[in-house]
Amino acid sequence: MVREWRAETSRDRCSGWLLAEHDALADAARDARWAEVTRVLDDAKGVDVNGYRIGGTSWFAPLHQAAWHGAPVEVVDDLRRRGAWLSLPAADGRTPADVARERGHHRLAEVLCPPALDPFVSEDVRGIEARLRELVDGRRRDGGLDPGVTMRLPPVAVLAESGSDGVWMPVSGMYGGFLLRARENHLYVESWSRMAAGSWQAHVVTRGAVVVVSG
Repeated sequence: MVREWRAETSRDRCSGWLLAEHDALADAARDARWAEVTRVLDDAKGVDVNGYRIGGTSWFAPLHQAAWHGAPVEVVDDLRRRGAWLSLPAADGRTPADVARERGHHRLAEVLCPPALDPFVSEDVRGIEARLRELVDGRRRDGGLDPGVTMRLPPVAVLAESGSDGVWMPVSGMYGGFLLRARENHLYVESWSRMAAGSWQAHVVTRGAVVVVSG
């Protein structure tokens, strides 16, 4: 199943109902109200299990909060069944496993250990993520959007964990967005806008280049 990546970091660019859903999820997870987390996720239309407080500073998703609180494994298992990413970084780069380890929840840290990034290596990851940002900013600029508006892009680790289904990243004002998939040691990225006929393009993103392959 294709999961959605919420790239917005500014509350000014989001509707009130969307902010309310993200805030409700963030509040419940922060306070370890796991039954409320479940209810929000079951009822929400615009936030999923990897959601965070838009405009916040920590970017903690429910799995980070579960790690912080040392939640029961059953809670972690439910979040995982809903698609929570083990490799999802907070704003400071910590994964849920990192948070659990720092809080002394070592058994939980083992459960939360993210998958290996094979066949990617660190040099590839840094380069690919830099090239991906260049591609996204360029496509936004082509669509008349301000590339200076900060967006939180999905890291390679999350895309690799998502498998062949990939991750859909909608972009405000674009009426479209980016479908990103990790393939071997590169990314395959499709992008389009409903506002511009014939806007669909596909790119291969490596650590050293962005190559148009169709469109």
